[in-house]
Amino acid sequence: MESSSDSKNNLPQRAVAAGLGGLAGAAVGGPVGAVVGAAGGVALEPLIDRVWAEVSNDGRRRGVYVVETAAQIAGNEPERFAVRMGATEESRLLAGSA
Repeated sequence: MESSSDSKNNLPQRAVAAGLGGLAGAAVGGPVGAVVGAAGGVALEPLIDRVWAEVSNDGRRRGVYVVETAAQIAGNEPERFAVRMGATEESRLLAGSA
């Protein structure tokens, strides 16, 4: 059985799986197919989880690359630069949008 935090953590993946299942079902069977497809979207969760993990890993790699490159350009060590990025709310927002 899933804990409450596990259920909250993969809620976006579950929503995507249900949405894709509903979309496929609607294309095949109209409104009834959409309901059946959304309910059957649970079968898509493992696939969505794998895609989500890959996208997350790509994002992390790109983020590390951006921080390392920006630190190098600024003449700082990446660790020191990362601390400075998280020092204020404004710097966190700017770093998050980059």
